[in-house]
Amino acid sequence: AQSPDKNKTDAGYPPGIGVRNSLLVLGVVNFLGILFTFLVPESKGKSLEEMSGENEDNENTTSDSRTVPIV
Repeated sequence: AQSPDKNKTDAGYPPGIGVRNSLLVLGVVNFLGILFTFLVPESKGKSLEEMSGENEDNENTTSDSRTVPIV
């Protein structure tokens, strides 16, 4: 803790954000974490590709596009 007397504090060290403001920041971060926890859907054993639906359009053509044709 810094001394309340301005003559005893170092000029190079400004006062911090304080206990009140740091606890407010902590509370906001915790609240955002709670929102994130409840809003992100559960994967239930599905892969990322299955959840995003990337492979629905071209499930059969993906193996063909990865191979090089032999001429």
